[in-house]
Amino acid sequence: MSHNYQERLAKIWLFFYSSALVLISGIYLAAFVYSYSSEWILASFYSVYQEILLYLAGAGTFIVVPVWFLYQQQKKKQSLIDLQKALLSNFNLFLIFVFGLYLLYSIRQFDVTLRLADLIWALFAVYLIYAFQSRLRQHGYPAWQNVTTTVTLMLGVLKAAIFFFIWVSADKTIIYVLLVLLLTELFIVFLKFAMLNRFSQETRQTGRILLTDYSFLFGSRLILGIFIPLVYTFYQLFTGNVQLRFLAIFLLIGEILERYLFVYPAVPVE
Repeated sequence: MSHNYQERLAKIWLFFYSSALVLISGIYLAAFVYSYSSEWILASFYSVYQEILLYLAGAGTFIVVPVWFLYQQQKKKQSLIDLQKALLSNFNLFLIFVFGLYLLYSIRQFDVTLRLADLIWALFAVYLIYAFQSRLRQHGYPAWQNVTTTVTLMLGVLKAAIFFFIWVSADKTIIYVLLVLLLTELFIVFLKFAMLNRFSQETRQTGRILLTDYSFLFGSRLILGIFIPLVYTFYQLFTGNVQLRFLAIFLLIGEILERYLFVYPAVPVE
C-alpha cells in the first residue's frame, strides 16, 4: 500500500476523530458547568441535561464508530502511520467517554443524580483534550509541533462551549467572552503562519498549501468562522440588542473548517 494512500486514510481518521473530540467534549463541559452552577438551574435544566447527554453520546457514536472501523481496516492492512499508533490509547479512551455518556443518561432515568460521576467525567474530558494535543505536538507533523496547536484546540473547545451557552442561556455577558475569543482566534491565524514560515521546509510548505490548494476553504474559514461573527458581535454591542443564536451556527461551521484545515494541508517529514 502506497505511503500517500496511508496518509490519506490517516487524515480522514484524524479529521473525524479530532472534530468529535473537540465538539463533544466542549459541549459536555459547558453542559456540566451550566447544570451545576446553581440549585435553581439544576432543577429547571434537569430534563434538558439528560437529553444533551443522549444527543452527545449519539453524535459521538455516529462519528467514532465508522472511524473505529476505518482504523481496524487500516490495522489489518498494516497501513497505520506512527501518529495513529501514538493516538490509539487516546482514541480508545474517547470511546469509553462516549459509552460513559450513555451510562450517565441511563442512571438518570431512575431519578438518580450522581454529581461525583459527572465531575469525574468532566475531568476525564479535560484529560482527553490535554492528552490529545500533547500527542499531536510530540508525534504529529512538523506543522503541529508548536504552541498554536494547543491554543487552537483550546479555542475549539471554548467555541463548542459558547455554542452551547448561546442556545440555552439568556446571559448577555457571553458576548464579551465571544468577542475576546474571536479576536484571539484572529491573532492565532497570523501567529500560525509566522511559525510555519520559521521552522522547516515542511512547515513552510504547509503554509503555501494553505494559501494555494486550500485557499477557498481557508478564506471561507476566515469569513464564516471569524469575520462575520466578529462584525456581528460588534454590531450587537453597539446596538445593545444582543441576539447571538445567529452566530452559533457560524461558530460551529468555522470550527469544522478549522479541524479540516488543521489536518489536511499538513506535510509530513520527507
